[in-house]
Amino acid sequence: MRPALLPSQKPRINLICLFVLWKIFLLAIAILSPGPGYDTSTQLLLIGDLGDGHSSPGESNFSEWSVSRLAAEKLTRWDGIYFASLAERGYIFEQGWAFSWGLTRLMSLFTKALSSDERPTIVIHALSGISLANLAHLLAVLVLYQLVLVIASHEPDGQHIAFLAAVLHVLSPAGLFLSAPNAESIFALLNFSGMLFYSFAWRAASKLVMSLNMLLAGLAFGLATVVRSNGLLSGAILAADFATTLWLFRRRWPTLSDLLVFCAIGISGLLTAAGFILPQAIAYQEYCIDAAESNRREWCNRTIPSIYSWVQEHYWNVGFLRYWTLSNLPLFLIAAPSIYLLFSTAIQCIRQASNYRAKTSSTAQKETPDVQQARARAVLCLYRFALPQALLAVLALTNFHVQIITRMASAYPVWYFALAQAITKKEKLVGGLKPELVVRWMVMYALIQGGLFASFLPPA
Repeated sequence: MRPALLPSQKPRINLICLFVLWKIFLLAIAILSPGPGYDTSTQLLLIGDLGDGHSSPGESNFSEWSVSRLAAEKLTRWDGIYFASLAERGYIFEQGWAFSWGLTRLMSLFTKALSSDERPTIVIHALSGISLANLAHLLAVLVLYQLVLVIASHEPDGQHIAFLAAVLHVLSPAGLFLSAPNAESIFALLNFSGMLFYSFAWRAASKLVMSLNMLLAGLAFGLATVVRSNGLLSGAILAADFATTLWLFRRRWPTLSDLLVFCAIGISGLLTAAGFILPQAIAYQEYCIDAAESNRREWCNRTIPSIYSWVQEHYWNVGFLRYWTLSNLPLFLIAAPSIYLLFSTAIQCIRQASNYRAKTSSTAQKETPDVQQARARAVLCLYRFALPQALLAVLALTNFHVQIITRMASAYPVWYFALAQAITKKEKLVGGLKPELVVRWMVMYALIQGGLFASFLPPA
């Protein structure tokens, strides 16, 4: 029996309706959250746009505040403060380069395109970022639905699994981070798009079409990496294909069409890497080439002169096991569910791929050739997509500020797929975990985190 939410003719319409309702609910939580926030950074940033700088939404002159201005204040928290100010002012200080060059340029262009003001205010830039985030999140939901629909095409309940996976992305524990002027939504859209093009490549009718889809996948991964540096992890998908193809060439001489696909995979990998290199090159030009010798920064002389790595290490103390202190133990506990889901579902997919050949002979007589091919493609794609997800979980545990994993996880599809499949088939996840408990945790975390986020309280 299927839920009434999923008429077979209108899954996308239902997803859009659910998305809008959920966003309104989260926005209401944000607007109704008490006070101007534990941290006054947002008020100080926006003070030039708030008239005399002394009014607040709780005072008698509330009429001076529009809902949009109030939303800008409540949603411009944590990283959003940097993104809004960088979009408006540009990169003035070195530490700003820890925050997506791609997103701030996109916010700036979007603001200039929509605003008639010669110099749009930071509030307008923040609202542009909020608009972009929500639009990108909606598109990411629809792209994820299509991606899982392609992967689960061999499943009798494939459409239901795809719909549930998309619903889970709507209800992501990333919560208001997917509505705020942050990078998460746009990164999810681009990362899902890259994986969708990749899955199209493996069901293409010709090697030429396969190559074109591979190039589009590489372009999407490259753009994702411009937005968030962890997009570089998706290069593992292409690296695995590149290595596998090289190994196959040792067994048989490649045809011209084989070489075409091989070159497309290689170029796609370079496009992904270029997404990381481009902002670094721009910063290197400014700080290391154009600057006077006396003003050259320390990182300019490193073997790999990356401003991003330097800023993360120097200003935010990011590095191997640097976050492993007793005072950070609560943050590891908060991140534990996300890390467990990411790592366990990724390992499950990798194991399924490893065991696939052994199981093929026992199922071959029960399935048509088309279903067998679709299943083989699904196993391959899930195996590839599990690689960056597993890498992300390991890096979050060892290198990152671990609490950000809950929002970073929003852009990786394997755990959504595994959870949706377990719900549909009434199975348990790895370790006997009931999927219903995971969904409850997701919703509760998003709601509680929404109130804390709007009040400028951790976790961030």
